[in-house]
Amino acid sequence: MTRATTATIVVFLLIKLALGAEGELAPIGLRCEYRENPAGIDESTPRLSWRLESHNPAARGLRQKAYQVLVASSLKTLDRDQGDLWDSAKVLSGQATRVEYAGKPLRSRMECHWKVRVWDQEDRPSPWSAPALWTMGLLRPEDWTAKWIIEDESPPDREPIAPLFRKTFDLPSAPVRAT
Repeated sequence: MTRATTATIVVFLLIKLALGAEGELAPIGLRCEYRENPAGIDESTPRLSWRLESHNPAARGLRQKAYQVLVASSLKTLDRDQGDLWDSAKVLSGQATRVEYAGKPLRSRMECHWKVRVWDQEDRPSPWSAPALWTMGLLRPEDWTAKWIIEDESPPDREPIAPLFRKTFDLPSAPVRAT
């Protein structure tokens, strides 16, 4: 073996060692109840899914060996890698679809920020996925507090038309959040 060949192999191995700290796989395309960032989920145990992407397009035989899901009540908490609603811890499973939420009970109108990381077949962890979000809908009948907007009656000499439901109102201050 020549010196140049040996040097090339050493450089290759050093690069591989430096890059090998993270797995070849990365979770992308996070979905809750089969939708990206859905609003108004009415499932008390929503199902979470993700796709896997390889950092190395030439890699073969890659598979997910384990996953960890974090779900937090705020993006700030999630950014600290904390799941105050659910931290699945490392789960030895290749499952990446229909993973059921198993954390604290979810309430109506709640925001749930989440992310996932996976371990590959060599037990190397991926970086955390980009954060995703789902919001809870109204889970109980008593959570419904809206009032019906009713149609004004059409004059008797006019043919009935499809009603346009709207109502004008004034707000005392700017809303913090509206759905």
